[in-house]
This record gives sequence, structure tokens and C-alpha cells, in this order.
Amino acid sequence: FNLKDAHNPQLRARVLADDLKPPRFVMMSPAELANKELIEWRKKREQNIGEDAFLTGVALEDLVVKKDGKNEMHVEIKKDLPQPTVETASTVDLAAAEKG
Repeated sequence: FNLKDAHNPQLRARVLADDLKPPRFVMMSPAELANKELIEWRKKREQNIGEDAFLTGVALEDLVVKKDGKNEMHVEIKKDLPQPTVETASTVDLAAAEKG
């Protein structure tokens, strides 16, 4: 598959030029055989792994950690915290009408 990859002419050239010997070629991992674009994509993905696991803008004391029956941990935000309000056109109109 990797030898036929149009995005991987370097691998094909190394095999054809005998720079890459057959015993070494058959022992290479998929990561070693991958084209440069795929290698770069994998590096970026590995750098970003876990970034979405962090809660931002929430204080530690506002978090509740619970364990379930399978001994898995679940993190939740305390329910008694004030919820942010969202202003809509109707709430702005009502507030203006009450003042005026």
C-alpha cells in the first residue's frame, strides 16, 4: 500500500534505488512507512491529545468528582452554582419597560 501511495514518492524511490534493503523494508512499522503529510498530521494529533480533557474557566472547588460502580471517575460542575444568564431581545425589552 505505502509503495503505491502517490503522496509517498520518497519511499518508492528509496526501494527502487536500493537504499532501503528488503529485510529492513519488511520490518518497518506503519509509522516509518507513512508519507510525510501523514507523519506531520500524526505529530499534531499527538501534541493535541488530552487538551480537550481540561475544563477551563472553572475553579477546582466548583468541581465534584464521583466514582461509579465500575470504579470510573466522573467530574461534574456543582449544580448549586449560579447559571450564566443569556440576554435575549425580549429580556432586554422587559427590563427597559420596567425602568421606563
